[in-house]
Amino acid sequence: MRVLLTAYVIGVLVGLWRVDGAPVTKLTLALLWPLGPLAFLITISGLVIAALIAFVGPRRKPQSA
Repeated sequence: MRVLLTAYVIGVLVGLWRVDGAPVTKLTLALLWPLGPLAFLITISGLVIAALIAFVGPRRKPQSA
């Protein structure tokens, strides 16, 4: 947990230092930066699920004669 908090604080400081814009913009981006990786994981998960449905498809029950 300490590593995650350290990474978050470093990200906030870098965001405040390197982002061009008004102070409100800098603060908003610095505080919300961890949402980027989360959005990436959600997007990739959705694409994998869509690919499984599109290319594998649901299993069909064998037809009885």
